[in-house]
Amino acid sequence: MISAKTLKLSLKSLREFARKRLPDQELIALDERDECPLDIVRHMCSPDKLGIQLLFIPEEYGGFGGGAFDVYAVCEDLF
Repeated sequence: MISAKTLKLSLKSLREFARKRLPDQELIALDERDECPLDIVRHMCSPDKLGIQLLFIPEEYGGFGGGAFDVYAVCEDLF
């Protein structure tokens, strides 16, 4: 499990990204078309940008070593 501070900062970054790049109307349109744009995914996964997947990768492999609660918290914020 990652530290509470790291999780809080990660969720804050995720919310800011979503607010800037995915306004409600855009989310509705994407949902209607059942799409997830590749540029959005790349930005979320880029280690020098959001790097959200790093939360779930063990520390010994360069991640943050997040656990089940961390996965839950990120997933809840994504929806």
